[in-house]
Amino acid sequence: MDGILLHVLYHGAEARAFADEMQQSGLRAAVFAEEGCMQYDYYLPLAEKDCVLLIEHWRDQAALDKHSAGEPMAKLKALKASHGLTADVTRYE
Repeated sequence: MDGILLHVLYHGAEARAFADEMQQSGLRAAVFAEEGCMQYDYYLPLAEKDCVLLIEHWRDQAALDKHSAGEPMAKLKALKASHGLTADVTRYE
C-alpha cells in the first residue's frame, strides 16, 4: 500500500448523526477534495450502533499534515465535540 491509511473509530450516542452531518454539510466532500486525499469514507458497523468508522487514505505525510492544519479539520473537530464523540485512531503505512 502506498501512502498513509487511517482508521478512525468514532464512539458516542450521536456517532451516526455526526456522520450524516459530515455528508449533508459538504464537509466530507471538502476533505475529500483536499490535495493528497485518496479516500475519505464513513462506514456504519452492523454490530455497534453507537460508533462510526472513518477510513482515510492520504498520499503522504505532507498531505496529512496540511489536512490536519486546515479549515475543514477545524470544523470537523468542532462538529465532533458538539456531538460528544471520542475517537480511536489506527495508522497503517
